[in-house]
Amino acid sequence: MGFISSMADNNELVEVKFYNKEYNPGTGEETYSSTAVLTVQSLFWTGAAAERKVSDKYKAEVVGMIVFDFEDYTATVKEEAKAEISGKDYSVIYVDNIAMQNKIIQIPVKNF
Repeated sequence: MGFISSMADNNELVEVKFYNKEYNPGTGEETYSSTAVLTVQSLFWTGAAAERKVSDKYKAEVVGMIVFDFEDYTATVKEEAKAEISGKDYSVIYVDNIAMQNKIIQIPVKNF
């Protein structure tokens, strides 16, 4: 059990499904994968709680922060991937392995 999972007693975890963009050489278009490349149980902070966790460069567009255990990061989530939480879609800004410690993954998101 990782750090974030251990917080489930005091915080509600949400299911997050990630869908990466895929290039279709036949049509030349990018679309999102039809199945999730990764599904995790995560903390999801919104508003000021999310804004405090990012640099000034991203504060204007950040609407939420997805935070989960590194051990659950079993597939690569790309920038601009779609993150689905409770039926609402968000767009991944970047993926951060906090302090490169392989303990916590933090992903700021913006409106899709």
